[in-house]
Amino acid sequence: MLVAADFRGRDVCGPCAGTTIDYTCRTCGQAEERYRHGECVRCVARSKLEDQFRRPDGSVPAELTPLLAALAAAHRPRSVLAWVERGDGSAALLRDLVRSGCAITHEALDAATRQQAAAALREMLVHAGVLPRRDEQLERLAPWLSRTLATAPAHHRQVLRAYGNWSVLRRARLRADRTRFTAASARNARLKVSTALTFLRWLDTTDLTLERARQAHVDTWIEDGGLNRRLLGDFLTWASRRGLPQKLSVAAITPSGPDLSMTEDQRWALLDRLLHDTAISVDVRTAASLLLIYGLPVTFIATLTTDNVTTSGGKHFLQVKEHRTQLPPAVAALITQAASAARTSSLVGRAVPGTPWLFPGRLAGRPISAAALCQRLRQHGIRIRRARNSALISLAEDLPAPVLSKILGISITAAIRWTRYARRDWLPFVGERAASAASRSQR
Repeated sequence: MLVAADFRGRDVCGPCAGTTIDYTCRTCGQAEERYRHGECVRCVARSKLEDQFRRPDGSVPAELTPLLAALAAAHRPRSVLAWVERGDGSAALLRDLVRSGCAITHEALDAATRQQAAAALREMLVHAGVLPRRDEQLERLAPWLSRTLATAPAHHRQVLRAYGNWSVLRRARLRADRTRFTAASARNARLKVSTALTFLRWLDTTDLTLERARQAHVDTWIEDGGLNRRLLGDFLTWASRRGLPQKLSVAAITPSGPDLSMTEDQRWALLDRLLHDTAISVDVRTAASLLLIYGLPVTFIATLTTDNVTTSGGKHFLQVKEHRTQLPPAVAALITQAASAARTSSLVGRAVPGTPWLFPGRLAGRPISAAALCQRLRQHGIRIRRARNSALISLAEDLPAPVLSKILGISITAAIRWTRYARRDWLPFVGERAASAASRSQR
């Protein structure tokens, strides 16, 4: 074990440094830093893992073998010890499950009271192959609905249970079968049920029932609250189709069009700063560059893998769904740096190879969440909606809708809408952008 440096600054071993300390671990025989009772820190961590996760009969559950092996092989065994010894984290939850004799299942984790610890433990178990992967955003909806119904007034539970199970959850499952069911999708589903519950409670305070409510009551309730109250329209439509109240509705808001306040000069100035400002972390610079050049949604950027970037003939390409787009050299260099620096903070995530996320998250085997990535971008003054809209309108000025749809992986409907914004509805704005671009080229 190299424990010192010679006069030339080279690392040297104990005997060459003149020390008589024996660094050989009495358990594994390797020359490592001794941690306790002549054992190295890795052997102590391995022993701790075996001792902490035993059933009442003294056996270690066979199904936990992959997880414990991954932890024992972790690059930083001291971190494993710290994880095991925490009294309120995922290790404590796993220890309680094992010692109770309970089977290690998704259902057992769903029933845990410490859901933050359960979420971290679940991802570790899935990544290590102990549990099968499932769509967490979707699967969490049913337990959430059960907890929400338990807090609802008894006389509203029947209608809310029917609405939640047969409308909201059913459509969520159908959506998950067709496409990705994201955190935003799950939040929208929860808000629909919560909004319906809030409205029914309000009816109680006004001595009304759902059957006796009138359109004027709905309009009053909507006007006295925020935009989320407009989600009540989904519940009212469902209820009307089943003959519960008279036909009630929530008036639609006329769309005002996208925020196009970021000028072409501002977009290029921000992109130039991101490409060259090394004080900003490389993952933020990479994500923001993709946002400003291609207008890709943050939900898509967060799930990019290093496999999405390919090289051919000395050129770099970004795979967006079915289309490969050539990357500018400066952006390709950024992505290469980001891929080299990509590290998850999860012990199991580092020990067990998995999906090579370009932006790995804190949970094992998971990318960074879109919400966390948005927060990081905002911390550096990047207004996401403005930046994305600026990129999309710039692309829509030059590309027909079918090409725009294919390159960016957006629906043809969305692509047509953006080309209309660029070529008809926003002609004055487009003219200003053209004049700005011409002025910049002359400089």
